[in-house]
Amino acid sequence: MPTMRHLSLLPILVTSVLTVAACGSTTDDGDKSETAAPTASAIDCAQPAGDVETQVCADPALADLDQRLARTYQQSVGETGLDSYQLRRTQREWVSGRDKCVDSTDAHRCLLEAYQTRLVELQVAAKDDTAPTPVEYRCDSDKPVSGVFYTDIDPSAMVLTVGADKAILIQQVVASGIHYAREGVDYREHHGDITIDFHGSKMSCRAS
Repeated sequence: MPTMRHLSLLPILVTSVLTVAACGSTTDDGDKSETAAPTASAIDCAQPAGDVETQVCADPALADLDQRLARTYQQSVGETGLDSYQLRRTQREWVSGRDKCVDSTDAHRCLLEAYQTRLVELQVAAKDDTAPTPVEYRCDSDKPVSGVFYTDIDPSAMVLTVGADKAILIQQVVASGIHYAREGVDYREHHGDITIDFHGSKMSCRAS
């Protein structure tokens, strides 16, 4: 499962939030029909199809995320200002990516992060006009580093930008300080000291 460094599943968002692809673009076959399969329904755990659906249904936490995602997606389709065709296309792409978790060395983590990331994507898209102000960092790195924190969505998340690369990180439970992470990326803050590990590039930072 890709670590989503470039967040290619987010063409519905503007560049100032995460990443962008041209709105109104078509699928490979040129079909831009609104009747194309929206993949909006939650998994039918009475009849799961394939290994991934079976694993989701067998895990209460993943099954709950699947139900939540179906509801959030349906709400997003009804939101004004969002490109419904693009939304349907990215949802199909997300399902395809989720299903590749079966080949991951840690399928459970892959599925958990896939669901959490898509939930964040959809909620951030709906909040586009009220995006938080990015925090700029001074780091021992030659790349610009910034973060946008979304603490009023579930799950709470941050979008970390290092140079041209971006990643959605999910807030982790810690005894003290702040911790956001996903596979390959880690952000920790304690008493103003910030450490970042971005796919093996380790940095010490301070907020500007």
